[in-house]
Order: sequence, then C-alpha cells, then structure tokens
Amino acid sequence: MFTFFSAASLRRKNWSGRMRLTVATLGFATGVITAVGMALIPATFISRAVQNPVMSLDMVTTGNTYDGTATQTMSVGTIDKCVSDPSTVFPHTRTAQLIIQNVEDLVGAQARINHEDTQVEVTNLIWSPFTDPNTLAPVGFLNLPVDPLALDHRSTTAASDFTQPNTSLASASYLGDQQFGISPDTPPKAASDGNTSYSAPSGGILATVVMSVKAGANGNTSNFLNLDDGVPNLPQSSVDILTGAGIFKVNLDNAHMGDGYVGSGTGVNCVVPACDPDCPGGAPPTTPPPTPTATPTPCLACTPTPTSTPPPKGSFPSVRLDMVTTGNTYDGTTTQTMTVGTIDNCLTEMPGNNAAHNVQAHLILQNVEDLAGAQVRINHADARLEVTNILWTPFSDPNTLAPVGFLNLPIDPVNLDHRALTGASDFSQPNTSLAAQSYLGDQNFAISPDTPPKSPTPDDNSYSAPTGGILATVVINVKAGQLGQPSLAIDLDHDPPPGSSVDILTGAGIFKMNLQGFQLGDGFIGNGVACVAGPQDEVETDKPVASLRQGLVSFTENLPVQL
Repeated sequence: MFTFFSAASLRRKNWSGRMRLTVATLGFATGVITAVGMALIPATFISRAVQNPVMSLDMVTTGNTYDGTATQTMSVGTIDKCVSDPSTVFPHTRTAQLIIQNVEDLVGAQARINHEDTQVEVTNLIWSPFTDPNTLAPVGFLNLPVDPLALDHRSTTAASDFTQPNTSLASASYLGDQQFGISPDTPPKAASDGNTSYSAPSGGILATVVMSVKAGANGNTSNFLNLDDGVPNLPQSSVDILTGAGIFKVNLDNAHMGDGYVGSGTGVNCVVPACDPDCPGGAPPTTPPPTPTATPTPCLACTPTPTSTPPPKGSFPSVRLDMVTTGNTYDGTTTQTMTVGTIDNCLTEMPGNNAAHNVQAHLILQNVEDLAGAQVRINHADARLEVTNILWTPFSDPNTLAPVGFLNLPIDPVNLDHRALTGASDFSQPNTSLAAQSYLGDQNFAISPDTPPKSPTPDDNSYSAPTGGILATVVINVKAGQLGQPSLAIDLDHDPPPGSSVDILTGAGIFKMNLQGFQLGDGFIGNGVACVAGPQDEVETDKPVASLRQGLVSFTENLPVQL
C-alpha cells in the first residue's frame, strides 16, 4: 500500500527507481489532436504491468471521494449506470463521473461519448474536478500523484470538441517529463515504483461529466450516454499507458467500457435497456466485462492478432534530413511511387550567399510499417539559420490534383483518392521547431503506408515506396552574414520534449514510438565553403535496437484479447 510523505519528508526522500522520460503535448494518432504524445527510454523493457483498463460512467457519484487533507487518496464506490432524475425543469444540468479501473502507468485518457442531443447532451468534461486543500492545485486521477520535485500535483493539458451533433470528444494528459512514479495506478502495484504519495485502491475519478437534460428526455426511462468504441464515431475512447518502449494507446472496446443512463421525469425510474452497452443499437459483447476491482491475471496466450512481420534487428524506423534532394522522386502518372536516392546530410552552397535566403531539404522516413502519423523536433541556432515551415504534402497527384506526401501516399479504395492530412506546428519558439501530422479518416493497415513493402505480400498495391518515403519538405532560412560557415546545423532531436516520433498502427491500437539519436539524421550546410558534417549519434553509443521491438512485443503480449 502507499503511504503519504509530507512536503518536508519529500524534500529529504530520494525517489529511487525514477525513470526520466520525455513528455509530448503534441500527438497525432487518429486524425485529431490528442493531448498525449509518447516517450522512449533506451533500456530493455521488462513488462511489469498487466493492463486491463475499464472506463465507466458513474451516474450516482455518492461513495466516490478524494481526500487531500493528510493523504492523496481516491476511493470509488459502487458504479451506478442508471440515475432517476425527477426534475421537470428543462433544460437543466446534471453531473456524472468518469471512472477508470485496472490500469497501471496511466499518462492520458480520451473519452468519446455519444448521446441524443434532444434528450441528454454532454457539454463539458472537467478533468481536475477536485482541489488539493493544501496546495490549492486542481486534481483528478491523471495528476493524483505528487511530484517530488515540485511538491505538488502536475498540471494537465486537454483538448475537446463539443460542437458535433450527438457526440462529444475530450482528452487529457499530465504535463512534464513522463515517469512510472508520476503515472498513476489503480489498484496499487504489488511492488511500488517509488512514489508512495497517493493511493487509489478501488479506481480513479478521471473527470466530472457535465450534461444538459433537455425536454425531449422527459418520460424516457433510458436516455443514454454511450462511451464509444469507434463505431460509429472515430476517434474512440482510449487510454495512454507508459511502457519501457514509449506510450501505448489502448483503444477500448465495449467489454471495457460502461455506459450511463438517465430516467427523466416525475415518477420515472431509470432502466438499463436491452441495447446496453452499445445504445441506441447493438448487442452485448461476447465476453462479459472483467470485474472492475480485481487485480488482473497475466494471460500469456492473450496475444493480439499479428498484423505484420516485425522488421529484422537493425531495421527500426529512421527519420533523416536529405539536404541534397536530387534522386528523390514521386511518380503519380500511372503509379503512386516514391523513390529515395542517396541521403546526403551535407549541402555545399557554391559560390555561397551572404544574404538571407531559403534552402529546402527533404525529411526522409525509412524502415517503417503501418505508419499513421509522425512528429519532428528540429533544433537550430536562430542567429544563423532556422526552420520556417514543414510541408507534409510536397507533391501533387497529376490525376486527382490531391496534395501528396508519404503519409497519404496510398489510395483510399472508397473515394479513389489520397487521404487528407491534419496536423499542427510551432515555429514560434527560439532555436527549435516542432511539427506533427497524421492522415484523416478511419485507420486501417492498408491505408497506413509501409517502406519497404511488406514481404511477401503487401497489404495494398496502390502505391510503392521501396527505398523510403518523403515525409515532408523542410524550409530552412539561412540568415544574412553566414558566408564562410562550413557547418550550419539542423538537428533532428528528441529533446526538448516532445521529441521526434512515429505513430504505428497495431492490432491493439496506435503505438507512439519516440526516436532515439541513432534513428535521427541531422543536416548541415556549408555556405561558400565545403560542407563539413557534424557528429551523428550511432547505434553503438545507444542501447541495442532489439530492445525497442522487445518493448512493444512484451507489452502487447499482456494485453487482453479484445483490446
């Protein structure tokens, strides 16, 4: 069990076993901005957690408590699917709580809730519904642990969309570097990971759900709030879990979610309808939901359906800057083909240019399967040069005129065109740039590009990228007065967080993999003199490549079959 340490004792306590990781506040996995990114530590991962997360709506919050006076404790009582609401004043506001159980090392969460807007509509999710009485910090389960350095709860970051008819979407994660000790567990781990500042033995209160009960609900016994599994609305409800190989996004199915219902009106008793857990239509899952408070049991046979043959050792994704783009081509006339030639990390500008001017490079991705999104962190000395833009679709399909990059190179068999992309970028910070992108629409293996093609049988023949994919064009502004500089550096990096990463589609969801130094290739410019490349991180200076794949395999082997 956990014991609470006071602020004074935390100052004296050495938090043993702490693993410092990187945080991401930009992440793209499903075509919308998610609040959570990913992290990677260069160490072999031994699976410690057996994940079986269950997310539920508790419509009667009596029995759910947070105590921050002498301890940081959350308690979840009986979870009630149904609430009878006798009010006949419409519209009026009700609240429920979003509960998470049976999860370890939680970094973030996302809730997709469907509803009938004329009856009951979700208008807000409050991810920090409590206040620490000592520090006055807002608190929810995501930031329940106390950070031993700040002696307070972490802040959270969130995004939401309540504008779409009959559905709501919200996600959140904690801010700062990601660590096992600061990523909450419920119930507690058998062997503590070092942070004994909190306890949530029976579940965590993720958020307060605010709903508006409308006149159309009056007299109905089962006005529904449906936690969605992606049918019919994507992106679906999910949790982000910290592993030794990064952040793993677990998409939740109906067997691992609990919906809520409101019986509205005088004398109307709430009834859980026959369509539960997939109202307004659907059937119960083939396997019952697990007991919420039971400690999960390892299931070595419960391995997700294989999606592709893992690349051989030494073939993990790499992102590199190609400063001389000759030899990189896109052919969309009769085929959808990308070809990457020799990757040159050094560009010599002759005779040189002492005025401010732009240079373009290509961002090249190699050795990846089932790519759903990518993120790049590029550092630079602004006084000498800076990245001013990243163009994720640098080409145009000559037949459909659609903008094209490697992320949307495959042709969608339904609309017979390339998928659109969505993303975000930040070029406002000094000496660093950040950009991320993903394709829009439902995620499947065929629409998620591979390079080189899967062997022996590709899962989509509409495209080919045998030697690599051109992710984007990078626009670099070389500042005035740089003539004679041999090594103007553009540094693809994993720091400051969030760093460079790729999002991989797996049979159990999106796996966001942070890229280590040896997987990133920097670029250099010699202005008026021969370019001299600076040092690059090599495999030998980092941990073995095999540890990255082992981290993913070890983690997914312990996921429930249905996730």
